[in-house]
Amino acid sequence: MQATAVTSWYSSVVYYVEDDRPEADSRGKLLVRVLVALGMIGIGVLHFLRPDDFAKIVPAFFPVPRILVLVSGFFEIAGGVGLLIPRLRRAAAIGLIALYIAVFPANVNMAVNEIQPAGFALPVALLWVRLPFQLAFIGLAWWLRRGTVRPRRAAGLTNPRKDLSTTGAPSSRRRPRVR
Repeated sequence: MQATAVTSWYSSVVYYVEDDRPEADSRGKLLVRVLVALGMIGIGVLHFLRPDDFAKIVPAFFPVPRILVLVSGFFEIAGGVGLLIPRLRRAAAIGLIALYIAVFPANVNMAVNEIQPAGFALPVALLWVRLPFQLAFIGLAWWLRRGTVRPRRAAGLTNPRKDLSTTGAPSSRRRPRVR
């Protein structure tokens, strides 16, 4: 009973979060998209709650580090929210790629000058190992910029909860496309 309720809830979430085009996400990609979006939103909010902690890693040759931290926090939140809105996901992903490139000097500065995150004492090697992960984040954003074809959509189904008959077979009903 509980598994059916979870599946039903998940189907509803997938239906309302995903795109109506054939490029809608697979369940795995949707999960990754939501996790990345929540992570970006969370980190963006931290930029506003603790801007001085982030400002100390901004290289000295950049002007007004606190303003840059707030601007990057805003774009992290905007990028995270944008990943969840199908019509904005491509622009949001490309914006996040630009953001990951823009903040890379701060990450290098953090490693070179051994600047520790507030409240942590990380090994210096970890600050350096973290740098290549920017490429992974860029690749992840590039992957998330588009959906993947879902067999359910390709078969012409709309809401998976409403489109299955009592036998489990797809119904012939189709929802009109909104353009």
